[in-house]
This record gives sequence, structure tokens and C-alpha cells, in this order.
Amino acid sequence: MVAGSTKRLASRFYQMKTGHCLTGQYLRWSENKPIAQCWWCRYQAQRRDHLSKERPEWKARRKILWPDVWKERGRGKDWPTDP
Repeated sequence: MVAGSTKRLASRFYQMKTGHCLTGQYLRWSENKPIAQCWWCRYQAQRRDHLSKERPEWKARRKILWPDVWKERGRGKDWPTDP
């Protein structure tokens, strides 16, 4: 999945994978922000799972994204699906 992409995209992918992406949770941990709250919906903790799997506004995009991820990875049992 990452092998054929640009360096910038690969960098963002690995930041998300390792938990070092710019989320409220990471900014709180790195002491760059006083709270980990989501700045879009005020959910208590803006985590990578919150952004990629829970945000209702991105439901339509998830329906496109996750099937592509499952196809590329050859599995999908560890990712939740939207109702």
C-alpha cells in the first residue's frame, strides 16, 4: 500500500500507524496542547481511531476508504464497519 506512494503520503501513513500524527491526543502527550479534546466535535479525546472510524461526518468517505484498505491488506476483520 505504501510502497508505490509518494514520500509525503508514506510519511502521513506511518505517522497515523505509530500514533504520532497531529491529533489532540498526540498534541496533549507532547505538551503542545492543554487538552486532548477533538477540535471539530468536542469529543473528549481526538485519537486516530476517533478520526478514522468514529466521526459521523466522514461516514461516506469511510465507505470508500475501508473497502480499499481491506482489499489492499487482504483482510478486514480487525476494522469495524458502519451500521
